[in-house]
Amino acid sequence: MASARQIAANRKNAQRSTGPISHAGKTRAAKNALQHGLARADLPFEHEIEGFARLLSKEENQDDPTFACVEAAHAQLTLLQVRKVKAAIFDRFFESDRTLDDSIRLNEELRKNERYEKRAFSRRKRAMQHL
Repeated sequence: MASARQIAANRKNAQRSTGPISHAGKTRAAKNALQHGLARADLPFEHEIEGFARLLSKEENQDDPTFACVEAAHAQLTLLQVRKVKAAIFDRFFESDRTLDDSIRLNEELRKNERYEKRAFSRRKRAMQHL
């Protein structure tokens, strides 16, 4: 149970951490998760997903793609996109001076990218089990 003093401190801190206030700050913050396109809610390659899902469903002798086919196709195309981002990260590193700061930045970017890669692998594996 929080004491009255802790509650007051929490309220005081909460007033300072409300996010950006200016319009420019809000616009910039809204794009934080979209730098590489891996966190997009919409499907940037919807037609490719549909085509790939149809190929998967034909392999499984089905007329229309099932949810599992669509999910597997989306995960596979996401993996391709993750690998493109990874290649760009390495390209930037090899074009840099390769200092310690560059190496630290490389590791940090790869660590952030790994989250999306693991998620796509997991989604693909789960979908393929249902085919």
